[in-house]
Amino acid sequence: MNNPVDVRFFEKILSQTKDGEIVWERLLRKGVSASRSFVARTKDFSLGMWMSSGYHSQEEVVVSMSYDKTAESTRYSSECDDERLSEVIVRLFNYVYNQFPTAESVMEKYLRENQ
Repeated sequence: MNNPVDVRFFEKILSQTKDGEIVWERLLRKGVSASRSFVARTKDFSLGMWMSSGYHSQEEVVVSMSYDKTAESTRYSSECDDERLSEVIVRLFNYVYNQFPTAESVMEKYLRENQ
C-alpha cells in the first residue's frame, strides 16, 4: 500500500513528538513488553506502538491507531511494502524508545555519577 498520506501522517507525528507536542508514555498491556511499547493520545486519535516478533521471528514495529470507539483500530507495520512508510515508523519508534530509560542507560548514569 503506497499511500503518501500515511507517510506524511507519521512524519508529522515524529516531528510533533520531537517538538514535545505529542507525549508518549509506556503502554502497559498484557502480551507486549512494557520497555518496548508506548502509547500517545491526542484529542482526535490515540496511537499504540510496540515491538513485536514478526514473520520468521523477525522483529517489527507495530502501530495501532484508534480514532473511533465504534470502529476497529487501524494497524501499520514496519514490515509493510512501502519503504518510506516502514522507515518513518522505525524512526518514530527509535526516537520514542530513546526517550525512556533502559537498564543499560540507568547503569551507565549510575557509574558516571559514582566514579
